[in-house]
Amino acid sequence: MAQNTPIAGSPAVFNIDQSGKWPILLTCMPGLEDLVSRQICAEYPQYTVSETRRGKVFLRVCATIRDLCEIRCADNLYLLLREFEVGRVKEDLAGLSRAISGTDFAPLHALLPRGKKTFRVAVSASRSGDHTYSRYQAAEAALQALLRLDKTFAAGSPDDSDINFRLDIVGNLASFSMKLTTASFRYRGGARMFMPGAIRPSIANVMVWLSQPNDSDIFLDPFCGSGTIVSEREHYAAGKIFASDLSDEAVAATKNNVSPRVVVTKADACRLRFQNGAITTIVTNLPWDVQVRAGEGAEALYADFLRSAHRVMARASKMIVLTGRERAWEDACVRCQTSFAKLAVLSLHGLHPALYQVEIPR
Repeated sequence: MAQNTPIAGSPAVFNIDQSGKWPILLTCMPGLEDLVSRQICAEYPQYTVSETRRGKVFLRVCATIRDLCEIRCADNLYLLLREFEVGRVKEDLAGLSRAISGTDFAPLHALLPRGKKTFRVAVSASRSGDHTYSRYQAAEAALQALLRLDKTFAAGSPDDSDINFRLDIVGNLASFSMKLTTASFRYRGGARMFMPGAIRPSIANVMVWLSQPNDSDIFLDPFCGSGTIVSEREHYAAGKIFASDLSDEAVAATKNNVSPRVVVTKADACRLRFQNGAITTIVTNLPWDVQVRAGEGAEALYADFLRSAHRVMARASKMIVLTGRERAWEDACVRCQTSFAKLAVLSLHGLHPALYQVEIPR
């Protein structure tokens, strides 16, 4: 592929084939940090995980942006430019500006094309702690420091810029980084259809990885929604991939989002139409939030689904599920004499769904 050819997920202004030793900040759903770290170590042993924080995994890599955009368990990727101490009162914003001005921008300039006279830049900020300034004031202080520092920078906005910077302030620690990915990285392009209750592709990717995919898998998502999970499963070798849902809209969305390799049908997850022992792996996002069918009868639904799954799944097979109705799921597992392990609890806009692993006995 030619130098500077844009790829889905990376800003067009960057030289995506420029290799370097980068400190990388990877963002993920809070609660998934440990699982994402394990997945990175397993799938990308050439990268080093140096630290995890809430919703963040820090890496040391020698790679190109093109290489980094292969990491599918990330929401976004950033080049970490600097970490520094910052005060908590408004007068300390002057010190924040000085710290930004003292940042080494050589890694950034290595990614930028020569000859372009102006780059529109924007800063987004988050703040956690008892500060007397807002995140907007912190972002503005950082932006003004950037504009004074580099004459090729011009003020843009997060929605209209060539380069997006990120400033995270937690207590007295500030992290300043540059965004390497766009929304098309996080959402796998712009042509996807999403149903209510759909999970992020990055979460689906972690769930698929937890199922230990292999080329002989007969894989099923029986509550497929918009097909996010089976779409991620397509990136691993498989024997067969099936997706089903009772909703006509969900079936149509899934067919739009996956290749013909995935067999998509309208079907009831509580009455699975497979032969006994035909399925080796089930990974699914159970109905639990805006999906109406779960309602107050979630435990009964889950139990009916488990009985059906037990029949069609092979011995020693594996199931990975996500649900925000933990008590209903655990009670259903007890009713169906199914052992389970809670792997993680996520934080999603005030909701706290949990990831479970179920082992079908030998």
